[in-house]
Amino acid sequence: GGAAAARDLLAVGLYELDEAVGRRVGAVELFSLPGLLRGGEPSAGSAGGLRDISGVFDLRWRPAFHAGVAPALALALADGSARVYEAVPGDGGGELWELREQHRTDVEPKGMCLAVGWCPSGRNIAIGTHGGSLAVLRGAECGGFKAEAEHRDAHPAEVWTAAFDAHREDLVYTGADDSAFKGWDLRAPNVAFQRTKAHGAGVTAVAPCQHREGLVATGSYDENLRFWDIRSLCAPVLTRELKTGGGVWRVKWHPTRSDALLIANMHAGFCTVRAKFSDAAPVCEEAKVAELYEGHGSLGYGADWWCGEPPESAGRDIVATCSFYDNLLHIWETEAL
Repeated sequence: GGAAAARDLLAVGLYELDEAVGRRVGAVELFSLPGLLRGGEPSAGSAGGLRDISGVFDLRWRPAFHAGVAPALALALADGSARVYEAVPGDGGGELWELREQHRTDVEPKGMCLAVGWCPSGRNIAIGTHGGSLAVLRGAECGGFKAEAEHRDAHPAEVWTAAFDAHREDLVYTGADDSAFKGWDLRAPNVAFQRTKAHGAGVTAVAPCQHREGLVATGSYDENLRFWDIRSLCAPVLTRELKTGGGVWRVKWHPTRSDALLIANMHAGFCTVRAKFSDAAPVCEEAKVAELYEGHGSLGYGADWWCGEPPESAGRDIVATCSFYDNLLHIWETEAL
């Protein structure tokens, strides 16, 4: 599954193919990160969740959080729908939360939704589909989202990742199984740029940096992490490449720093990356693997940083990682950042 953190809540998406009936089933588990760190009982940290939904391919917390506004979680599901849930405290108090569905759109009814990403303000959502589409859910004037998604034929293959630029509301990036990395200006009908062979295999992760305008990282089955200078939108420049091994599946920038990334490397576990950038430009001058985490014995799939205040006992950054076939969630502290 995947992991996504919002303050002290951790959401983990689950996916399993029920071969007997040919259906992809899933769930969302919510955890309290302080509760997980306290440990103790096997149920320590459990904070609620969802059952009996379709398989979860991707999930993301809404980035814009304001006082009095509930955290919102967007899901890309195997039944072809995109859904938004709000997390609200449970009636029983304590650390239990409820996920209440706020919106559902059947984006690709006979296919699957593979990726989901919020725009910086939390108003719009980008979705990548199995059929090669980029779909955009627009916020409605009265709140919530419009009933129908806007579709673009983005790639001739599965769109594994879709992400809004961290500084521009109308710019969306996609990466797909055709090895292409593309940018879309939502105000125009055609593609803004395309690097048709951005990697030597499918592009599985596109991560715009929230700390440096014009900086985007991409990952691929080809085991490479690449850094791009997007300032010239018609011709993005590759500025650095780092082989991390295993096949990159998720790339997450550190929540407050531009010199650190967390990578889920499928067959090679998880790693943190330290990067150095030029002062005047989003050009990566150096990148190296800082730490390799091999605590999982299966495919490294989900990864995220803890965005809340670290506990007094933690001297370093805390991350959550989860693996596919063995269904494990690990919470660990980075050592080399």
